[in-house]
Amino acid sequence: MKNNILNTIFSKLKKISFTGWIIIILSLLTIFFYFRYKHYYNKSLTPVVIYKTDSLDVYKNKIKELYKEREIYV
Repeated sequence: MKNNILNTIFSKLKKISFTGWIIIILSLLTIFFYFRYKHYYNKSLTPVVIYKTDSLDVYKNKIKELYKEREIYV
């Protein structure tokens, strides 16, 4: 049973011409690169926020008001 199915698959694959193989390979590569493009496009739209928790700065302005500042990189 399995041998019969494999023989039919291999006989069909042997009948495909060179241009048919080129078209199959190019279409598979197109699909592959399209999904990679969509992945990296969606990844580039999400901002990366990095909080530096150890960089809390305290300073005073000219009127001697006390301020606290935290560095956030977006």
